[in-house]
Amino acid sequence: MSTRRQKSEVQTFNGLNAIGTPVRYWRGVKGDGDGQAGKTTSEAFLLGGHTPSIFIDTCRGAVALSHVEVCRKGEDSPLLPSCPKCKRRKDVSEAGDRMFYCHDCKMQFDDQPNEGGDHDDKNPARRLEREEEQRQRGRGAGVSADR
Repeated sequence: MSTRRQKSEVQTFNGLNAIGTPVRYWRGVKGDGDGQAGKTTSEAFLLGGHTPSIFIDTCRGAVALSHVEVCRKGEDSPLLPSCPKCKRRKDVSEAGDRMFYCHDCKMQFDDQPNEGGDHDDKNPARRLEREEEQRQRGRGAGVSADR
């Protein structure tokens, strides 16, 4: 990236976001995991004259802007869960009580996919319904085989 582009990125970020803006950031690969929540404590700047960076209240040291995601206006919590199918958060929105919708995958999921939570291409409760149907079929087959 050229220095002119980097300076432009810093100016654009500063023009759109005031100090105290809620953000999500990653110390490793952006989008890998849920990231961490925080608020900016400085304007963006060029770290070492070459890396657009910013300081965040919950992080020691500067974070590259390429690893920062600004929270959408009106979001109380900057952390939306990642889609369990595509593993991205970019196109995820709230869909109700602890439910989320991935506009990219066109699927709903709950907020705890790591604990075996529900997710389905159409209806998150469908997994539970399928399991119940399989149990009932298994019982029905067992009853007829015993006769």
